[in-house]
Amino acid sequence: AESKFRIFAGVTPGLERLLHLELSALVPSAKWKAFDGGLEAFISRQEMWTVTHKSRMAELFRIRIGEFRATNFPELIRQCEKLNWSPYFARASPPPSIVAVTRQSA
Repeated sequence: AESKFRIFAGVTPGLERLLHLELSALVPSAKWKAFDGGLEAFISRQEMWTVTHKSRMAELFRIRIGEFRATNFPELIRQCEKLNWSPYFARASPPPSIVAVTRQSA
């Protein structure tokens, strides 16, 4: 079976419906789920290439590798080390840059 990637396509809030129309036309087989500021779907590598090269509405694309809760930096590092990075990076690749988002201050 072909690998599917969890991709998020970001757009200015309020334009999600237009983005949905565009991405659904580009990848009709994907089930796009709407969020404030974008859409998410599981798509193949070829479909990812299609949307990233042909979308005119999306402002950004992110591959979502995993979700977890980390309340401190060492825990963030431990959780990141548990993720399966092999589908995204070759063995000789440098380590990825990590961006974290907090939703609430401790």
